[in-house]
Amino acid sequence: MSYQDINAETIDRWVEEGWTWGQPITHEVFQQAKQGVWDVVLTPTKAVPHEWLGDVRGKSILGLACGGGQQMP
Repeated sequence: MSYQDINAETIDRWVEEGWTWGQPITHEVFQQAKQGVWDVVLTPTKAVPHEWLGDVRGKSILGLACGGGQQMP
């Protein structure tokens, strides 16, 4: 079995067990982000202060290793 298969099976199992970082955002959270109401989180309970990022309107933010996009809509 390849390491990719092992990783895929492991992540799938974690998601089935309710792993926080494997849960997709809701449609409501997505719509709020489109309206400018958003957060980037680095832990399950604490958002990055918006002033750390400055004005992000019109900019692209690359969320590396973002758990399938869950940390930032």
